[in-house]
Amino acid sequence: MKIDESVKHYGLKIGKFFFCKKEELINTLQSNKVKLFLSTERDDVYEALHTGIPAALLYDQADDHVLNQLKVIFSGDVIGFSEDSLDSLSEFGFSETQMETIKTAKICMKEFAVLLGQMRRRFGQENSPLCTCVLTSWGSRNVCASALKTLREWGLDVDEAFCLAGAPCSPILAVVKPHVLWDGGLLNMKL
Repeated sequence: MKIDESVKHYGLKIGKFFFCKKEELINTLQSNKVKLFLSTERDDVYEALHTGIPAALLYDQADDHVLNQLKVIFSGDVIGFSEDSLDSLSEFGFSETQMETIKTAKICMKEFAVLLGQMRRRFGQENSPLCTCVLTSWGSRNVCASALKTLREWGLDVDEAFCLAGAPCSPILAVVKPHVLWDGGLLNMKL
């Protein structure tokens, strides 16, 4: 009831809500053709992405955090690596399954990025309630540049870019405080 009242209060156009057991999650998402699955549970996001369902992590916010913009961070590692260079992620300890998940996540991210780009254009650049960022944690600056270029090709302008080249993500995430983190559902992302 609280969720329904909140949706009405903010004027969101959400047609259905689904509540299910963890064991039924993927079947419920697939049978209802869910366009975007958001969760605070990394395992659920990973599983959804692995089965081809667009999914992103809702990043934990501090209680005192004031919401003046919805901040979305895209993994530049997922977007910036080409199909050929994705195989090089095995050097960083990624399994074949994780690399397949990254490929699936990239497809899912594209659909979401296109929609987000359309929303941003409606608001305009000035005083937009949406803030988009790219963060590469493993890739080089070339991967970050490739991710920026790809997002622009998809119709999404990026406000901030962070190229960490192996440095931990936690300090940047603590400052940026994203609401949605598209990290490809990778369980071993350095947070």
